[in-house]
Amino acid sequence: MADSTTGESGGLSVGEVLERDHHRIDGYFEAFAKSLAGDGPIDTGAFTTGAAGLRHHIYVEEVLHFPAMKAGGLMGPVFVMLREHGQLWDRMDEIAARLETVGLRDE
Repeated sequence: MADSTTGESGGLSVGEVLERDHHRIDGYFEAFAKSLAGDGPIDTGAFTTGAAGLRHHIYVEEVLHFPAMKAGGLMGPVFVMLREHGQLWDRMDEIAARLETVGLRDE
């Protein structure tokens, strides 16, 4: 299995590694959302891990994937994703700040 954090691709393309990362990251955010809806403790660790994974994913996408897309004439989709990445980054910062404000830290 590929690991985008170590650079080991296991023969997978950048796109395949990014797709796999999407599913892994989504799982962390789903666990965080589920903990918010439940009666138990809020799983801030799931949020923190998911946010760190998403920030790394965004970086990898912008550095490794976007140049090839730009070279292929796909500037429109790149600009849309750059805007979305900025929005995601801002939203993660907002959530982290709110968790800090109410005194919730990684458990």
